[in-house]
Amino acid sequence: MRLEKGALPRGLGSGRKDEQERMSRRVTMITSHLENSHDHDPYAHDLKGLATFTLNLAHDKASQSRVLAQSLASKATDPKLKERYATCAEHYDDAVDDIEDGKNYLGKGDYNSVNTMASAAMTEAGDCLDSFMQPPKDPSALSDNGKAVEDICSIILVIGNLLLGRA
Repeated sequence: MRLEKGALPRGLGSGRKDEQERMSRRVTMITSHLENSHDHDPYAHDLKGLATFTLNLAHDKASQSRVLAQSLASKATDPKLKERYATCAEHYDDAVDDIEDGKNYLGKGDYNSVNTMASAAMTEAGDCLDSFMQPPKDPSALSDNGKAVEDICSIILVIGNLLLGRA
């Protein structure tokens, strides 16, 4: 299966227009990276390789989010923000674990469990995002990171469904 730059796989982006545009940008980013790394990235040549690449991308973004949340928690002066950031660090720690489990399941060919772990990581990122629905507002990049984790995990779900022959 080959993804065209900017094209959304079937089943992805069926929500609001702004979500579709955001997802399209994420797919463009991934496919652009794959096009530029075909000769250097052994994972860029097949669907399982794309899943590996995307899981690694999700892992990196969730890890960055965890580090950012930990840093923000240690520096925040507002007690509510401090608590929320600390909770987000825990959520992203769990998301990293979920993604690592997803990688292990991918290696075993258990694509249902890959989807389960991607969904769990999305939930962890979403729980962090939801904690900032009430004031005080999060002035950091943590929300953008959380949306990126959700988006990348959504792509993993699509790839998992393709591997299962569902899409």
